[in-house]
Amino acid sequence: KPSLRSMADLVSPPSTPSSSRHMASACGVAARGRVEKQTWSRRRLGSLAVLAVAGLAPPLPANGDQQQSSPRKLKPLCEGCLEEPVEVDYFGGTVGAEPPRVQWADLADAGREAFEQLAGAGKVLIIENASMGGAMAGWSCERLAKEFPEARMRREYDWVTNPDDRNLQPMGQSSWVNEKTSGEESKDRLRQDKKAPPFAPFYWGVREHRNGDIGNKKVVKRIRELIAASVPRFMDAQNDKSMFDNAEFWLGAKGTGARAHMDSHCISTLSVVLSGERRWRVGPVPRMPKGAGRSKDGEVFFDDGVAYKLGWEPMFEFTVREGEAVLFPPGWIHETLNTADGCTVALTTQFNLPTPVRYYRSYYGRLRRV
Repeated sequence: KPSLRSMADLVSPPSTPSSSRHMASACGVAARGRVEKQTWSRRRLGSLAVLAVAGLAPPLPANGDQQQSSPRKLKPLCEGCLEEPVEVDYFGGTVGAEPPRVQWADLADAGREAFEQLAGAGKVLIIENASMGGAMAGWSCERLAKEFPEARMRREYDWVTNPDDRNLQPMGQSSWVNEKTSGEESKDRLRQDKKAPPFAPFYWGVREHRNGDIGNKKVVKRIRELIAASVPRFMDAQNDKSMFDNAEFWLGAKGTGARAHMDSHCISTLSVVLSGERRWRVGPVPRMPKGAGRSKDGEVFFDDGVAYKLGWEPMFEFTVREGEAVLFPPGWIHETLNTADGCTVALTTQFNLPTPVRYYRSYYGRLRRV
């Protein structure tokens, strides 16, 4: 990690015209100018430090005369195809453990531009204290049931008794808080991967509000307002609409969780643990063999359980605790497991700003095929 001293050497505050400096001195407010300069420097320093953690700003060694090497490249899939960076070089973190971890305060101090660079590059991050100041910070399963008794949700992997994925579970009947039910094909998934979640979570798909069965108009109006008041300060406030339109609440007792899968949306995901704790296992879009086209039948990673069948090995495995969030780009295979005693609440959603354009450019070869 870069030292603050070496990072400070990269700071070059904007110059002030000499006439402005002269007038400031003449008016006796030169000290205020120094404070403004220091404030700008701290923000610039914070931005560089945050970006360096995720590999977007090169840390300087002690002697300051070397630069961080560029990511290694994979062989292109065809003549004229774009090269792709080696995943561990591009995403950083520790393989088999955590992706890069950043503090909410560092992101907020660095300014929105720092987050937009990270999200635009499709970085995978753990963000500490991400729910700070949000309207639903600390909300438990019991609190959700109390505040939204008329809302309706469903248990996942319930294909036999609920083949149409109807929202049959009233949230206000809070017996679900302690429920542990094995979903369909659970034994097969555990045989293929012993770390797969053994029990099915509950899913409140706010994103399905136009279908009319997640709750009445009053429920929809209130959850829209709460999500708008929960957009983290380091993000563009205009994300409130997309974060509502894509919102999902994943709820359940210890041992419940979402099986490994790949979502079909094309924008980035932010998942915040409002209360409890979740283990995550995530990995990038699989490398495509030379000449690869459409996926074979039975090997579509969007589908539940296919990753296990094909011997998926996640790149990162880590725990996200109450108040923390995980950020990841489109196409990443992900799995969750609630690990806290009691019931865990997580708000998972996607956002439009920024679009992860650098990520798409970096992994265009495989992303366009998947």
